[in-house]
Amino acid sequence: MKLRYFRLRDKAPHTDTKIIFGREELLGLTGSLHFLVGINGTGKSRLLQTLVETLMHLENNQEPSYTVTLAYDLPHPETQAPRTILFHTSKTEAGLYEFKDVVPDPDDDLWESLENEAGILEPNLLGENTRFWERGKQWASMSVYLPQSVLVYTSGAIGNWEQMFAPQHINESENDGLVLEATREYEVSLDQTQATLPDNVNSFPMTVWVRGEDYRAALLVAVLATASQEFEGVLRFHTTAFEEERRRYRKIGRAMPERFDEHFRSILDEIGWLYPITTSLTFTEQDTETTQNTDENKDAIQNSLRSIASSSRSTPNTETLHFDLRRQLPVHADDGIHVHAETVATLLLRDLTRSQKGDNFTAFEGLRQILYWQRKGYLKTEDIRIVLRKLDVPDPIPLESLSDGERMFLGRMALMSLIGDTKNTLVILDEPETHFNDYWKREMVDIVDRTLETQNTDVLITTHSSIALTDAFSREINRLFRSKRDPQLIKADHPRDPTFGATPTEVLQEIFEGPRAVGQRAAEFLDTLLVMLSYPKEVLNSWEQKQPTQILKNAMYAELLPIEEIPWTEVERQKAKVQLDKKLEQTLQTIFDYGNDKYPVSERLVGVVKNNLMPKVGAGYYRFEFSRRLMLLESTS
Repeated sequence: MKLRYFRLRDKAPHTDTKIIFGREELLGLTGSLHFLVGINGTGKSRLLQTLVETLMHLENNQEPSYTVTLAYDLPHPETQAPRTILFHTSKTEAGLYEFKDVVPDPDDDLWESLENEAGILEPNLLGENTRFWERGKQWASMSVYLPQSVLVYTSGAIGNWEQMFAPQHINESENDGLVLEATREYEVSLDQTQATLPDNVNSFPMTVWVRGEDYRAALLVAVLATASQEFEGVLRFHTTAFEEERRRYRKIGRAMPERFDEHFRSILDEIGWLYPITTSLTFTEQDTETTQNTDENKDAIQNSLRSIASSSRSTPNTETLHFDLRRQLPVHADDGIHVHAETVATLLLRDLTRSQKGDNFTAFEGLRQILYWQRKGYLKTEDIRIVLRKLDVPDPIPLESLSDGERMFLGRMALMSLIGDTKNTLVILDEPETHFNDYWKREMVDIVDRTLETQNTDVLITTHSSIALTDAFSREINRLFRSKRDPQLIKADHPRDPTFGATPTEVLQEIFEGPRAVGQRAAEFLDTLLVMLSYPKEVLNSWEQKQPTQILKNAMYAELLPIEEIPWTEVERQKAKVQLDKKLEQTLQTIFDYGNDKYPVSERLVGVVKNNLMPKVGAGYYRFEFSRRLMLLESTS
């Protein structure tokens, strides 16, 4: 799926907001990456929610009550022929249009001229199309015209999302002796049989919502997928060699970007994760549906998992199953006679994802199944427990022993690595970088980008991270802002200046309207010193008079209160001048006192700046500008 155009009206706070989703062909990606940015209060999350809500309305054969136009490209599920789908609904008309081919990228003005102020749509401007649904007539089968799935992840406020999806909230429990289970010796066992799960009884809804606290589900699927590969070979019989290999990769990983083709394994290496030893799943007796069919499937699920569990503990309302992932169990071949051994990690992954041997299993569908069980009340995802081995840590440790940041990093990166298994999917990531350090923010974009190399998937991310946007082309960034003429109107555009490979400070000022490229504390002090270096004689006069001269004050006003700031009233400007006067006076006194026993008065300003301040100023504008002004002073002295 590729988003093309989205126009939302009459749904607060968006009275008329238009998004034109640009695509950058230069990197040769099959999928597309988009960013939705803007300062707080511009309705980023609300816009995402309405986009998802619109697709959910279509899935459920419902017409939205608000005015919306949505265009996207989607291959036909049977012929795989690419074409553009356009949905429009307003007070005056509604329709769903299928274009014969993919609409070539029109000018932005053409997208915006598709509909007039009365809400009348003119799709023929984009090319030949068929209108197969209109208001008052029966809906067509919508699955042909919708993405295969919509994945939504949010790490921020969930209030509005919760109303859309109505998830169940379940409290966490303790580890229940799982560390003890991890210390037990493992062995190959061929005296157990594996139960067979029934076919899926319910088709999943198109949209999957992953809450911040659901990170354990994504992590479990990604960890099991990795362990099922590693346990089958070198890990079971050459653990020492495996540890040395992981230690080596951890050291060279940042210096060898291509190694990150391993995707999630490289993320595990980042925190020194070797492998999981045990895991536990907690089921509940509570059922959101009481049909006999649902009860039978729940029993079948638990019976199958029970057959491969290392131990179990029952309570009146819950049952927790522990799994020793290092063990092997017998699996019968299709002929029912031959038996071979597979690890518990592999069998558990297969059962959790309802994927029997020979199925076209994808890890994303596994996550989808687990979250489906969680919503149905079968499984408590908050109580998923994992005990692991970590580099240079002698004893097994529970997942909870990792820092909050490490757990969040692993869970979100696991989710993003699973995106690589999706096709014709829309992925919504609402502020996924929350609580990440700058390096991990860069890793986040890189992981997503690599999943788009071969998959026809669109990823739409909201972010407040300047450093993440340095990985994006301007055409991939949609900036929301309030109109200066009408503050009630939220508009959207692409950044004017290129962002790909730019420094985060440039992005901060261009997109997030940051008044300065560095912190306020540093900027105030350094800006004042730059003015003082431009007027060294006035600095000496000020020290002699024990107060700033008017010439030096006027220089501060000219440098830091530019005249183009017309919106300031005269009263506000006078208050700003008083603050600048105070800052100037403080800085003059600070430099004078600091250099009192180091330099004579005539050399004090230059001496303090050159010898004491410059070694402490980071690379960038200020270091360059101080060097330039010091050189000018030395050449004229």
